[in-house]
Order: sequence, then structure tokens, then C-alpha cells
Amino acid sequence: MPPRSLSTVTMTKSLRKLHLRQLIDAIDDAVLILDLDDEQVIDANERACSLYAIARREIGGAALKTLSEDFVHWAPILRAKLRESGSYRFETVRRRRDGSEISLQVHTTVLDPAEMVVLSINRDVTSERRMRQELESAASEWQITFDAIEESVVVVDQHGIIKRANRSASILAGATTDLMNAKIETLAHRKPWTHAARLVAHVLAERTPMSMQKTDPATQQTWDLSATMASGGAPHVVVAMKDITDIVTLEASARRNERVAEMGHLVGAVAHEARNPLFVISASFDALQVRLGAVDQVVAAHMRNLREQIDRLAALMHDLLEYGKPPEMKISVAPLDLAIDDASAGVAPFASSESIALLNEFPPQLGLILMDRARLSRAIQNLLENAIHHTPSGGTVCIRGGTGHHSMRTWIWCSIEDSGAGFGAVDPSRVFEPFFTKRAGGTGLGLSIVQRTIEMHGGHIFAANGEPGGARMTIEMPRMQE
Repeated sequence: MPPRSLSTVTMTKSLRKLHLRQLIDAIDDAVLILDLDDEQVIDANERACSLYAIARREIGGAALKTLSEDFVHWAPILRAKLRESGSYRFETVRRRRDGSEISLQVHTTVLDPAEMVVLSINRDVTSERRMRQELESAASEWQITFDAIEESVVVVDQHGIIKRANRSASILAGATTDLMNAKIETLAHRKPWTHAARLVAHVLAERTPMSMQKTDPATQQTWDLSATMASGGAPHVVVAMKDITDIVTLEASARRNERVAEMGHLVGAVAHEARNPLFVISASFDALQVRLGAVDQVVAAHMRNLREQIDRLAALMHDLLEYGKPPEMKISVAPLDLAIDDASAGVAPFASSESIALLNEFPPQLGLILMDRARLSRAIQNLLENAIHHTPSGGTVCIRGGTGHHSMRTWIWCSIEDSGAGFGAVDPSRVFEPFFTKRAGGTGLGLSIVQRTIEMHGGHIFAANGEPGGARMTIEMPRMQE
């Protein structure tokens, strides 16, 4: 075949160029033909010229940096990627000659590997990216607001799968639990998730909102739970869970303080009226005992019984007066271990006489509290005496302590554990009721007074059976912020 003439070759290239221009003009996206070796534009359609704000008559043969300064940086990277795979897709932000920025999805394909001629299809996604950023920003703001809700909140779909959860819910579920797309029934072995799963099942079945309050017997935490159907779209249930233990405790304390105030006024008046006759009886009995001198065994036994009952009445009058006394606090800043040391020293002789080991393992330097040292020492001494009374000879009473964090503050706790029989089947919380006692000769007011003293200091007191046995009384006091 004879070689083609120069004019034929030129005509063929012109036709090919015309055909390529017609092809790129038919594409809706911005299309450029690039020479990456020479870093210049061979051709571009009207859409590309408009996108880069360059007239079409100027774009042919223009340097890549004419379109955007970014091309200078991108050209070597693009050459390397295209030599490796022949095509490359990426997203980028380009600055036009007028300084404005555009977001692009770029799909590049090699047309001529020898001269590195590349077809570049550029799709303007500036509006889409802006919209996506606005949506992401809105979603982020929504999540921040969602996480700021104090209650633990989850959104559960009709299949019982958790689709949304705020930060409080994630903390409640535990650090190792991923709530997203988890079935709420898989968390039902934990409180309050057990009740939350039941609420979801009820609301999905009945299509009516439901709420409840539940107390966990193990931790004494009280939860307020509510569930309601979300409006619109597929069925979803919004569940909110809030720990209201502090509120319930405060309400119970307020009711108890009202009863204490009323009862205290009454018993204080009765004790005051009974104290004088009791003093006369006690003094008269002492005088009679001195006058009689030596007596036989029968009379001596009667005398001992009378003295024991007089002393018991005297102790009751003391407790009644203490119970009815208006609270007057002499506040100082000191560590809790000072009050514990005072109380331990006060009961040491009693513990020794009963052959009971008193172990003070309360750690020092746990922090400072606000306290009436004398009043708090008496309360702790009362707890220690009570523990010694209920511990058999040869047993042990142990004082322990530490710190904990709840209700957005740090607490110093102290537990007093005995090796007695414990509370048995009796509800431990009943021991704080006025006149409730299991000890022969007890007035039933000691622990009520202790509870009031602890609460006057802003603290709490709990009674429980110990492990493996005995009783455990725990007080917790708010630690001062450093």
C-alpha cells in the first residue's frame, strides 16, 4: 500500500479532532482533553469552559495552571496513577482564575499512553458537597444536643433494634457494649434495660405510651422510664431512662424529717416531764440502798433488777431528749478519720471487755468534709457500740473506707462490719425506724438519731447484710472540692 500523503494525514487528524470535539460537546459534564506530559489543555467543551471561567478560544493549548494553580500540584500525581492503572477517579477542590473554589468529582482515562493524552470528565459537586456539609453539621449539632440530654435515651425500631442512642445511654450500657444496631432484648439481663425492653414490647403492641418507676433491690437505684411512639415513618419507639434515686431519697428524707420533727417535739416534751420524776426515783433508790446496807440474796437480786430498769429508763430518757433536740451544728473542716478515731477510742474499752477485736482499717487522707466533729463522732460511736453488742465474744468489728463518685460529686464512705448474725429476714432499712430494735434493752432510737445526724451533714447511711455474714452499716459523706 502506497504511503499516505501529508495532506491525507493532516485531514485524518482534523477529522478525528472534529469527531472528538463533537463527542465531548455531547456530554453534559465538563470535559477536558489534557496533555499531561506538556501540562497543557488540548481541548474542552463549553461546560468545562464555563466551569473554569475561560473562553473556549483561549483554552486550546493553554497551560494547566491557567485553569487552576492546583493542577501544577496534581499533574505529577495524576501521571503516576494513570500509568499504573489507565484510569483514576477522585474528588478535589479547585481554585478558578477568579479565586473562587469549586468541588469536583473527576474521572480521568488515558486516550494515548505514548503522549499521555488524557480524557478528564469533571462534575461540579459544589452544591452537593455544601449540602452534605450542612447536613453533617446539622446531624452533628443534633447529636450534641441529643448527648446533652441527662436522661439515657434510645430510639428502637419495630424489630426491637436500637437505631439511635445518646451518650448517657451508652454509658449506662457499659463501655464494652455497642448499642447501635443491637437488639434491646439482648440487654435485658441488666437493670434498667430489663424494664426498657418490656416497655418497648408494650408500646409496639398497644401503640400507646407507657411509663413506670422501678427500684433495683440489689443497688437500691430507682429508675423512671417512659416510652412513646415516634410520629411519622416506620414505627419507632423513643425510650427515656432516668436515675431518680437522689430525688426519691430526698423525698423520703423530707417525709422522714417531717415525721421526726413532729415526733421529736412530742417525745422531747414527754421526756422532759418524765426526767424529773425519774431522777427522784433514782436518787431515792440510791438512798434506800445505802440505808439498807447488807441484804440477803433475794433482796439483792430485786435491788439489781430495780437498778437495771432505772438505768434503762434513764437511757431511754436520754435518747428521747436527744431525738427531740433541735439540731445545732458546730461546723468545721476536717478529715472523716478524725471522727472515726474519736469513736474508736471511745468504744475500745467496751470492745476489750467483750473480747471483741476492733480493727480500724479506714485509710487516712481521703479528703476533707464539713462536719460537727463531736456530733458525728457520737453517731459513729453509736454504730460501733451497736456492732459490738451484736458480735459474739471472740468476734471482730472492722472499720473500712474509701471514695466513690456518683450524683456528679465525690463521696467518702465508711463501713462498719460485724461478725454477728446480721439482719436475717428483716428488711435492713427498717433499723432506722424510730423505736425499732432487735436488741434486748435497746430503745430503738439510736440508729434513728444516727441517720438524722448523717443526713444533717449531707450524707447517707445504708444497712445491709455482710458477706459472708454479719451486718454492715455504711455511711457516705460529700467530700469537699479541692
